[in-house]
Amino acid sequence: MHNINDEILINNPQTNFIVLIGGGDMSEYASEIIKQDITKHTLFGICDDSYDSIKKKNNIWYGSIDNIVNWLKDYPNVYFCFTIGSPNARYQISNRIGLAQEKYATLVHKTAIVEESAQLGYGVIVGARSLIGASTIIQNHAMILTAIVEHHSNIGAYSNISPSATLCGGVVVGKLSYVGANTTVVPYKKIGNNVIVGAHSLVISDIT
Repeated sequence: MHNINDEILINNPQTNFIVLIGGGDMSEYASEIIKQDITKHTLFGICDDSYDSIKKKNNIWYGSIDNIVNWLKDYPNVYFCFTIGSPNARYQISNRIGLAQEKYATLVHKTAIVEESAQLGYGVIVGARSLIGASTIIQNHAMILTAIVEHHSNIGAYSNISPSATLCGGVVVGKLSYVGANTTVVPYKKIGNNVIVGAHSLVISDIT
């Protein structure tokens, strides 16, 4: 069914193709990051549970998550990245499709600053003009969306740091948490797992 495109994947082993999981606004957000550095990743497909049969439009393949993943997961040069805003939805779909973490690509906008000593996990998205400070750890599938995460912070898996949020250093955010836009977290405070911090908040003590 997909023989021609299978040949494209096989015959271009030096090209890292990427499939976005989630067809909403975040897929457009991530597509713009990919366009900034076409030598690193080439967009191959977008999948979403709202899509039915597999089809191709403007050289991009579309289809349901399960169908696209099952078709492409065994190609060594095909990677995936979640473009779903909800931390819990990312977590649930990740468990459902069961891909190895090494199959997830991390996307960093060319205008973002990521200090050399920072560590980014698999499937992380770092948006335009974000700052990831020294010795900061961003765990798998977290999203840093035009935010500042200063030195020695640790952002848990699947968590979101929203636009214009500022984490002032040594901040720990647990997994599956959400820090709203324009929030400031003062240094060395801890935000637990599954916590929602509303927009425009000032966090001056630990939240569990």
